Amino acid sequence: MTLPDPDLKWNEERQHYDYGQIDWDESGTRSTATAPATGTPGDRVKAHNDGQWVRDAALAYAQKHQPNTHKEAA
Repeated sequence: MTLPDPDLKWNEERQHYDYGQIDWDESGTRSTATAPATGTPGDRVKAHNDGQWVRDAALAYAQKHQPNTHKEAA
């Protein structure tokens, strides 16, 4: 197996990987060349509005399953 970064190696002292310099020009070209279109602001608003029922359902579930903190005094 050949890694794209020949400088990638485990650093025992830091308990973390060390890696080489990132070529941001190549990285940016690859990500934009294969990334899907993000749509228009109107598309994002529609997606947000279409997902409102999920947020409403999650809120209702959270409220229903919230521990009862208002107990009557004995």
